[in-house]
Amino acid sequence: MNLKTIALAAIVALTPAATLAATISPSSNISNGGSYDIANGPFFWDATFSRGDGAGSASFTFTNSTLGRFTAGVAQGTVLQFSGSFNGVTIGWGNGQSQTIAPGQNAIINVRSRLASGGSDTLNVAWGAVTGDMANIDLDIAAVPLPAGALLLGTALVGVSGLRRTRRSRTA
Repeated sequence: MNLKTIALAAIVALTPAATLAATISPSSNISNGGSYDIANGPFFWDATFSRGDGAGSASFTFTNSTLGRFTAGVAQGTVLQFSGSFNGVTIGWGNGQSQTIAPGQNAIINVRSRLASGGSDTLNVAWGAVTGDMANIDLDIAAVPLPAGALLLGTALVGVSGLRRTRRSRTA
């Protein structure tokens, strides 16, 4: 059992059943409607929902102020529905991938969007009403630099073909 599972179980045991609003974790460093530079991350958003919490949504806009291209990923994101269940959860980028989680299903989230230099994209999170006692959405958003793969591959191919040509001319 990992520490996060133990902590969530402790929260479930200590949370009163009548709580009516989602609780945003103090460790969250982004908030609904905010705009953030992906290069200054990583970013975290953690919300716990209780019995009676209604449907809702949150959105976070990320920009790329660097000269490089990034894949903005939701790394180690989870939707946990142990003693409570959302009426569905959808997490996705406006210009990238999205993932929908069915009621009662626990899931690891991994959705990505490419952010070119100067580009931006919005991560949208939507959840249905909570039934049962407690459910949680935890997202870690990080920039993953895309290597200059095409340039590296092209340079390697030119080098290999140059070596082959040199070998052939020596054997001839």
